[in-house]
Amino acid sequence: MPGQPPLRVAVWAGVMLGMISLASASVAVILPDVVDGFGLAAGSASWMISLYVLSLSVCTALYGRLADLFGIRKPLAVGVSLLAAGSVLAALAPTYGVLLVARAVQGVGAASMPSLLNAAVERSYGGSLRGRALAAVAGIAIGVGSIGPLVGGSVANLVGWRVALALPLVGLVAMVPVWRWLPTEGSGARIDLVGALQVVVAAAGVVLLLQSPGASWPAHWVGAGLVVVGVPLLLRHVRRVPGGFLPRAVLDDGRMLGLAVGGAVVPGAWFALMLVLPLTLDALAWEPWQVGAAMAPGALAGLIASRATPAVLARLGGPDSLLLTGIGTALLLLLCWVGVSADHRVLTPVLLVVTNFGVTGLAALAQSTLMGEVGHRFGLDVRGAAMGVMMLVFMLGAAFGSAALGGLSIALGMAPAVAVLACVCLVGPALVLIARRPA
Repeated sequence: MPGQPPLRVAVWAGVMLGMISLASASVAVILPDVVDGFGLAAGSASWMISLYVLSLSVCTALYGRLADLFGIRKPLAVGVSLLAAGSVLAALAPTYGVLLVARAVQGVGAASMPSLLNAAVERSYGGSLRGRALAAVAGIAIGVGSIGPLVGGSVANLVGWRVALALPLVGLVAMVPVWRWLPTEGSGARIDLVGALQVVVAAAGVVLLLQSPGASWPAHWVGAGLVVVGVPLLLRHVRRVPGGFLPRAVLDDGRMLGLAVGGAVVPGAWFALMLVLPLTLDALAWEPWQVGAAMAPGALAGLIASRATPAVLARLGGPDSLLLTGIGTALLLLLCWVGVSADHRVLTPVLLVVTNFGVTGLAALAQSTLMGEVGHRFGLDVRGAAMGVMMLVFMLGAAFGSAALGGLSIALGMAPAVAVLACVCLVGPALVLIARRPA
């Protein structure tokens, strides 16, 4: 394994990771084109996003544990290959059914990046440079994801919506400078297939429950059934096989899990804003490209966060930094509520852009903080699994945010929905306060 890589390698890893969010956000703006292209009923194309989120969330924890067993390079090569194949198939899909399969394959491939790239950076850097590298990954990734709507809409307008579906291929160029620095060492232990299957079942149940408000079929019943069956079986398996696919050492660290759940409110708010901005600005007669431009400053927030995060962590520490992100997110959502309630052609867009800018920066801080805490708390033998579990919690928070905002806005209206979500975000700081208390 070569020595410590230059910091630009972490930047390229952030670009690769950012393509995950870009692949979701860019597709959101072309859904009307997909509906027209395949002659679908209105709203039926939303499963293009839901299937991607489902397969991405479910498989993230799997790749993390595979890194412990086989090193990072091999699992990431598999994931990148699946992402590339899914992107090509999506662009060429002759039917909507094939397109859905392609999006699922894209999600399975993209799931390799959150835990594997963060684990690679955490293992490859040491000292103060490790914190800077993790901050760069999180900040660049969230920055790239922020320009997804603008990029997707622009590409669709210039060369067609099918090309927009293949955008993740562009990000794979970043694999070239990253590849030689990927750790190849693993324990070589046999994979616990039973444990892996139970992780998939339990995670799929939770994601289906979160996504069920927007489903046209009883996804909530399927999700509830998978959770009721899968979670007890998984916990029983972990007790019986403590060194299995989901190590008991990860689940036994209740404080780390509390920090992860507490920090997950921030990506939840970030993904909710991906719905708030387009829907609110569309009601003010904004064009899609204008909406994308309004969300683009989030890229700058990610860059600023990548530079500021090491100093914040050095001053506050991990738990207090997560406390800051949760409280800041709740306050920013209250500002968003003021903007949505105003329904003003100038004040509303200004407050929404400010909110999105702030929450994007806080999301980058929360992600890098959690990854740093995993590095401090877990040994190398289970660190990949821990990364996978924490990233799974992080993404479940994102799925909850978008699903909750969608359901609440239908039932209550957009402004009350944002206000409720702001109150829910205060649960995050409360959990962090509990988790940081001494034993």
